[in-house]
Amino acid sequence: MILMAPLTPADNGDGPLNVLWFGNSYSQFNLLPDRLADLAEVGGHARPNFSTRLVGGATVAGHLQARDGVVAPDDNPNVRWDFTIVQAQSFEGTPVGSDPLVINTHQHLYQFLANHPSGNAANATPIILETWARHPDLYNDGPGNRLVSPERMQADLTETAESAARNMGLFYPGTTGTVARAGTAFFDQGLETAFYNPDGSHPSKIGSAAAAATLYHSLYGRSASELDETAAAAMGIGVDRWRDVLARADAAAPLRFAGTHPSNGAPTDDFNVVLNVNSEASSLPDHGTAVFRTQINVDEGGRIGDDMHIGGHVVQAYPEGSGSELNVRGGVIGDGVRAGPGVRVNISGG
Repeated sequence: MILMAPLTPADNGDGPLNVLWFGNSYSQFNLLPDRLADLAEVGGHARPNFSTRLVGGATVAGHLQARDGVVAPDDNPNVRWDFTIVQAQSFEGTPVGSDPLVINTHQHLYQFLANHPSGNAANATPIILETWARHPDLYNDGPGNRLVSPERMQADLTETAESAARNMGLFYPGTTGTVARAGTAFFDQGLETAFYNPDGSHPSKIGSAAAAATLYHSLYGRSASELDETAAAAMGIGVDRWRDVLARADAAAPLRFAGTHPSNGAPTDDFNVVLNVNSEASSLPDHGTAVFRTQINVDEGGRIGDDMHIGGHVVQAYPEGSGSELNVRGGVIGDGVRAGPGVRVNISGG
């Protein structure tokens, strides 16, 4: 199920939201977390508390392998996170991407956080900050420039973010996978050079304002267009530019994917999630990921899509195994289905 209607503002009582943020230099430029906090203040909310891992060039897989310190930070080890934000590296999910399995890896990171021993992120809502394509007239990485058309690159980045969020809502009971569509805002009404830093890759102040506006809508359930024009000064841009940003951000309202698998079984002592795949409606899509304590039962009439990962391809996340199980008694198994270390696989049909 895709939900696009605004949600109730997500204030944490009278206190600030707690946000766990994984990103790269796109989130570092113009101090994007601070710009989001500025919008929150203009909107009458307390400034959010952030714990961030923002590393230039970092991939989602890289965050998965170095994620512990920010989940239970030394200065606040018992914090309870309201949201997680993850921004992929700018080529991930494209034909020249550094990690073609980024859809799966987003789900790996989410499941690791949800099942972290601290319990700090157990009830956090996952937000994927959709990355934007590079500008063809500004960006050049030398001979053999990897950039295809920006429209194709943006379509791939958008599809990757939406597929990962959709699978979060599908596989994990009670979860709403959310996409903050910053990349779409960059491209709505045509590619806008003013949104880019002169390197053609990183955002200008205007581009960061667009990303902050999409995140504000994702966290608080209300459009940034409801804020007064002091928001423009907080973003460091003119009022006319801010109005343009708002038009694009409103056209790129968050996507929220809610609802569990149509054939979910009841959790057991051994498994947090039980998926019964026995019909076309209950078949699992391509690029699905079931990492931690998940049982998948495939019977006649069901199908597991291509590139399904059970237990994970990033072994470092679960060195002792994921405690998951795949039982194939019938049906069809797609190409590239993988079972990680410690996953029990039982095949009696299919």
